Amino acid sequence: MAAILNNDLHWTARQVVRGWGFLLRCCSPSPHLLQNLSEIGQRLMEHKYRFFPVDGVDLHNIVQWLKGLEPSPIQLLPSFEHLLEEQYRKAVSMTIDSSFEALEVQWMDWRDEHKEFLDHLTT
Repeated sequence: MAAILNNDLHWTARQVVRGWGFLLRCCSPSPHLLQNLSEIGQRLMEHKYRFFPVDGVDLHNIVQWLKGLEPSPIQLLPSFEHLLEEQYRKAVSMTIDSSFEALEVQWMDWRDEHKEFLDHLTT
């Protein structure tokens, strides 16, 4: 995750890792992931990236993952919800369907497409 967000990947690899929020959404909670997301959220809010490494789909999946945690990370969730709202506004101006329903359909399609791989990871 750090290599993606620190722009340490070669430009051709960025498309391969696009959609990493889908994979995050399949992960169990861990202090390490929460720490990484905290650092990512801070850098995104401070606009410290040369390119924006997280698209609306990733932000949606991050927010949904955070909402599913018990206890909910009170400080982290609002930051990512704010970033997601910004991405929604940009998408609407570009006439991209970034509704909650459309993003959930993308999540379910991705999960179904990768079910065998995900089952292998959890067994």
